[in-house]
Amino acid sequence: MELRQLNTFRMVANVQSFSRAATALNYVQSSITAQIQALEEELGARLFDRLGKRIALTEAGQRLLHYTEKILELVEEARQNEGEVESFVVHRPAEEGFSVRREDDGAFRVVGRLAERVVAMADLTNAEAMAYVQDRFRRIGVDRALARAGARNGDTVRIAGAELEYHQPGGPESDDREPASGPSSPRRP
Repeated sequence: MELRQLNTFRMVANVQSFSRAATALNYVQSSITAQIQALEEELGARLFDRLGKRIALTEAGQRLLHYTEKILELVEEARQNEGEVESFVVHRPAEEGFSVRREDDGAFRVVGRLAERVVAMADLTNAEAMAYVQDRFRRIGVDRALARAGARNGDTVRIAGAELEYHQPGGPESDDREPASGPSSPRRP
């Protein structure tokens, strides 16, 4: 049950018309109907008897109107007592992207804090750590970026101080679990 639905219900009850309520609230009539139907479904009771073009509150509708008036009155009182809400700005950290560029010797260089941190935090001589690096690169899109830059199996990929060998997914040097950025074997300069 939403305040918007209760406000709509109160307006329909007061003007005894779905179309007049829609005009008063600046809604389309189908929105008014949907809100009233949602209330009826939630409460498990009809709120209005529809008598041709006229409507009348049912007993359940009269009870709900009584509570609706109280609820909306309390909400308005709370809003007035609260005063003006202090505004604030949410600053989101800058996305930690990366870029891929081709170096003069034909190797690919991946530059960006996140990708560099993944390499710096891993023991590239450990197979498990290498699998983790490959998975992280796949998730952050390093594999796709290298493929778009033209990387091929066996190409050198430099990230931070490490040199890695690129393997495309599903290629002869990788199994199906290995991601495309697949720096599968470290090359230390």
